[in-house]
Amino acid sequence: MLIRRMLLAGIAAGLAGAAWLYPAGLLFELLLAAIVFKMVYGKRPYFQEGEARRLALANARHTLDTTLREWKRVEDDHDFQEQLKALAVLRNEYNLLETSYEVERQKLHSLRPTHQLRKHLDRFFILDHDIPGIDPVRKSTLLSFGIETAADVDRYSIMSVPGLGPRLAEELEHWRRTLERRFVYDPAKGIDPADMAALDNLFSHKRKRLEGALLAGQEQLTAIRNRLVRERARLREQLINAKQEVDQAEADLTVFQSRKK
Repeated sequence: MLIRRMLLAGIAAGLAGAAWLYPAGLLFELLLAAIVFKMVYGKRPYFQEGEARRLALANARHTLDTTLREWKRVEDDHDFQEQLKALAVLRNEYNLLETSYEVERQKLHSLRPTHQLRKHLDRFFILDHDIPGIDPVRKSTLLSFGIETAADVDRYSIMSVPGLGPRLAEELEHWRRTLERRFVYDPAKGIDPADMAALDNLFSHKRKRLEGALLAGQEQLTAIRNRLVRERARLREQLINAKQEVDQAEADLTVFQSRKK
């Protein structure tokens, strides 16, 4: 700045002295050169300041836009809503446990004839009976394939055993049908205690699993909520600051532009 002022002062002094030495045309050219020098070198800081203020405004607006996008992401509550839906599914399944248990118990009740028949057939072991064509070797082979009692006998299972063809399969099925004719259904008998115990055990495990999942899910939901509260508080402060920065940058540029006029 000092050097520029010294240059301008020197030019002004030179022009004053030149007025006595040079004709009017040459004096005009010197004056024009001084004006051009002032415009080129005198206004450069002014342009730099304008560019700096416009850049500051652009940066402030970019920061505000970025913060607004982040706010929208947090405001959507995607993680919170997904966890809420998962909890609703678990809660619905838990609330239906009693109904599901009763449905399964009714199934056991309606299947009592089938279960009583199987229990009856399960008392007759293949090893203990004389069945045409089924020698001790074949009995051992049947046993190795899980066919141990009359309850296990069916054509599909028998035909999967090597060495047993349709004729022997028919002999085993005939033996089973003979035993079935001896079966008498007892409607007075309730559900088999072993079946009820298995059902109770199944639903006890389901209840414990769902209760554990609901407790864990509620903890996760609380954690997500707390995180969202913290993020929103942080972003709210950032939004306020970013908006103030934009307002200030706009005001600074407006004042600068009005000064130019």
